[in-house]
Amino acid sequence: MKLVADKLIGDAAREAYDLIALPGGMPGAERLRDSAPLNEMMRTQLESGRLSAAICATPAVFLQAKGLLDGSKATAHPAFSGQLADQSAVAQRVVVDGTLTTSRGPGTAFEFALELVKQLYSEDKAREVRARVPVQCVARILVRFHSSMRACLAGGGTGLFRFMGARGRSRGWSVFRFVYTRCTDAALLHDHMVSCER
Repeated sequence: MKLVADKLIGDAAREAYDLIALPGGMPGAERLRDSAPLNEMMRTQLESGRLSAAICATPAVFLQAKGLLDGSKATAHPAFSGQLADQSAVAQRVVVDGTLTTSRGPGTAFEFALELVKQLYSEDKAREVRARVPVQCVARILVRFHSSMRACLAGGGTGLFRFMGARGRSRGWSVFRFVYTRCTDAALLHDHMVSCER
C-alpha cells in the first residue's frame, strides 16, 4: 500500500482537528519529534482538550521528550517505554488518560484503532467495526502454520524447517504464540481455528 500526503504540514497546521493520531516506528518517531509545526499542533491539541493519540515509539520519543505528556499516564513500545516518566501504565496494551490515548505497537494497533473509533463515534460503532474483522482468515492462516510446525517437529523437520534448525523452529512457535495470544478476540479466533482443523 502506498500512502501519499495530500497536504503539507504547514498547511495542515492552520486547521483544527477532532483527533490527531501519531504513528510509530523508527526513525519516523524522531522525524515527528523534530517537526516544529507538528510540535505546535500537538501542544495546541492537548491544551484545547481535543483528542490526541500516539503509538509505538512515539509516546516516548516525541511526546515525553517534548514535555507533552505533562504527567499523563501512557504506554509505548517496550523498547522505549523505559523513557516514560510515569511507569505506572507501561504494561497496558492501550492507555487512555483524559483526551490522550497511547498504545504499545503493531501487536496492539487494532485495539488502539478501535479505542479511537469509540472516542470519535461510539461504543456501538467500535463493536460494529470489530465484528467486520475477518477473524476466519486469520484463523485459517494460523491453523496451517500450526499444522506445518507440528508436522515438522514430529518428522524431525523437512525442507525449509529443517534448514531453519532448532532455533528457527523455536522462533516459529514464538511467532505463532505471539499472534495467537495477542488476537483482539482470542476466544473467537480459537473457535475458528478448531472449526478449520476439522
